[in-house]
Amino acid sequence: MIHAAMVSLPDRLFGGDLKAFARAVGASDYQVSAALRSQLGYVDTMHELANNIFAETGAARGSFPVVAVTDWPSSYEKLAPYLRRLAAPWRELGLDTYGCHLGELEVRGGRVWLRGRMVDVIYRIFLIECLLEPGAPTLLDPVLDAVARDEVTMFTQLECEVFGSKGALAMLSDERNRRAFSAAELVSIDRILPWTRMVRPGPVTLEDGRRVDLPGYAIAHQDDLVLKPAMMAAGRGVLLGWHRDTSPQLWREQVTKALGTPCGYVIQRRSGRCLSCFQTTAVSWPPGPSPGGFSPAATATAAPSPAPPPRPRTSRSSTWTLVASAGCCLSTTARGTR
Repeated sequence: MIHAAMVSLPDRLFGGDLKAFARAVGASDYQVSAALRSQLGYVDTMHELANNIFAETGAARGSFPVVAVTDWPSSYEKLAPYLRRLAAPWRELGLDTYGCHLGELEVRGGRVWLRGRMVDVIYRIFLIECLLEPGAPTLLDPVLDAVARDEVTMFTQLECEVFGSKGALAMLSDERNRRAFSAAELVSIDRILPWTRMVRPGPVTLEDGRRVDLPGYAIAHQDDLVLKPAMMAAGRGVLLGWHRDTSPQLWREQVTKALGTPCGYVIQRRSGRCLSCFQTTAVSWPPGPSPGGFSPAATATAAPSPAPPPRPRTSRSSTWTLVASAGCCLSTTARGTR
């Protein structure tokens, strides 16, 4: 429900103007332009990935289309070995797959080429944040022009990237927008989403209804807040106010810097720890009692302690986490062979 509420923000708050929404969540002018030019509908690539590629690109089953899994030049060297391993299982799914970076693609003769092969599908894995790098328009525009001319298909469109901005979460959290959502949607938003605001000068409303100056409040409540770039991913640029390495001076500097950053930052309330016990036969507990107050030696129906212990200033490495096995749209294991 919260996902549906988020992707409906352009319609509910901007009259269907995706460009206005993208600018409001922190996208630069070029990021907005590139995202809107792709104009492909959103596809959840986590499920039935090969089926979606065939369906969305129009490639015929059995045609063995050439798929260029395309990263950005600055990150490709690190990812290249993984993309090489990715090719084999994707070929088993009927996709002639090759890893590359955007600078390796050549547009000529009415087609896009990669190392002498005509490319049918560009499977984009670079993020919209890459478009902030110097020279991005020169690198990307010829490929987007080829897509517009139907000389190649781009799968995983740039349009969906604007919904990846944390600015969209700030819109969901902002009390000024609550009239746009149903009662059921508001229940879901309030249950899942911590208090979140774009880092901008001026007053904001807290959960208890108080109005405060955002920069001043953020600086004064460091231990309870986290600072995040709106348009970045994978934890890059995130600053935990309560982290032992985050000094008051560093926090103040970064909050002040965030106020003047073109693509924007969000400030978000630190979430409380919530532990739940459940029956399982495939869990490995760390030694000793968990921070939730129960012992791994207890039965699966044991209840956590009524109140969690105080939250000290800790390092990331001391956070106790349960990690479940999950699939990925770029899994190197062919579906059905696990």
